[in-house]
Amino acid sequence: MDLEESLKLPMETIDDLENMEILMNEEGTRQALLRKLSFHRSNRMEYFIRKCLQATFTDRLATVCSWSGVRESTKISDTQLIAFIQHMGRKFYPNLTANEYKQQVSVWFRCAMTRVKRTEGRSSTSHTVRNSHTFTE
Repeated sequence: MDLEESLKLPMETIDDLENMEILMNEEGTRQALLRKLSFHRSNRMEYFIRKCLQATFTDRLATVCSWSGVRESTKISDTQLIAFIQHMGRKFYPNLTANEYKQQVSVWFRCAMTRVKRTEGRSSTSHTVRNSHTFTE
């Protein structure tokens, strides 16, 4: 198994995030992450950032994180992973400013609970529909 496959993405827990921060000190990890996230390149910078965040954080993990760590959430603004995604963004989108990046990332994390609720609602509805349907011959 190569390094790219061994990266546990998307991360599901704070422990996964902490482990990723340790791994980010290794050049091999950064190269593997670069290869993996480069596939999300888009015509629009917003889509690229969103896809990179979706590829690295589950919505569940995102619900306990925020840019600045407000209300006992985990602060992600100073993590190596977030800085790495920003660096990639600037490489692909030279006009990307720090403020634009912060805004995009903040909104994505802030909306995480909505995505979780929507996903749970969708899965419980489809499960109910499948189980309540009866066939008659």
